[in-house]
Amino acid sequence: AGGPGGGPRSRPRRDPEGAMQEPLLDTSTDDGDGYWEFDKVLRQERHCIERKRQDKLLKDTSGKSEPFSLAFSGGGIRAAAFQAGVLWRLAEMNRLKDVDYFTAVSGGGYITSAF
Repeated sequence: AGGPGGGPRSRPRRDPEGAMQEPLLDTSTDDGDGYWEFDKVLRQERHCIERKRQDKLLKDTSGKSEPFSLAFSGGGIRAAAFQAGVLWRLAEMNRLKDVDYFTAVSGGGYITSAF
């Protein structure tokens, strides 16, 4: 259930309502103990990101967008309100597609997952 060459898919399959039908990454383990080696996870993650970037380059020939990451911290309702504004503005600018990583803790996690 992977992408070309047995790697992870660049986009999950979705049903007509938009729910994911299968995970983006293969979650099976080779060793049977339920854990993956860090190097294997890192290779799959890099493959997903490179695939996403390649797909984007094929669609966007302007070259104006640079990939970037977002990190949201905790900090209560004021921090969450600010972070919501950042996400809203990035969506208006059509830049959320350029995010390689989202990372968040505490209230930042709530607003990121809710968005």
